[in-house]
Amino acid sequence: MSIGNLLGMGLAEGSVAPDFSLKAADHKIHTLSQYRGQKILLYFYPQAFTPGCTAQACSFRDEYTSLRNQGFTLLGVSTDEVSALQSFTQKYKLPFAVLSDANKKVSKAYQVLMPLVGKSNRVTFLIDEEGIIKKVFRFLPWKTYAQSIVEKNSF
Repeated sequence: MSIGNLLGMGLAEGSVAPDFSLKAADHKIHTLSQYRGQKILLYFYPQAFTPGCTAQACSFRDEYTSLRNQGFTLLGVSTDEVSALQSFTQKYKLPFAVLSDANKKVSKAYQVLMPLVGKSNRVTFLIDEEGIIKKVFRFLPWKTYAQSIVEKNSF
């Protein structure tokens, strides 16, 4: 196993984004293929209600309109159970789908699972209309995570 896989660094730009089928906080099923033809911002985070993940989610909430204006559909993914995501999305009024990857299959497919921790790393993928990963963001400041993507995005 490479160091990148141990750290959950994620798939490379230019990779085909793996399809998935995950349940959201509202119990609706979301698949990547249902968004074909749209630009997707798919972000992984370790755990709801932790300081960093809460700040990150709130930054996406606060930049939601800007990201939508750039044409993105936002999807958040963590290894939390749906019940935790329900409370998380309600408490912080998240206007986008937050998906449960409790079995960790999607996190593994995107190579963001940190095996030693058993959680997803904080990695964001910008996926084009054809399902190709165009940009990957890592190591952004929690509180301004989404703002950093809005500023750096030339996609």
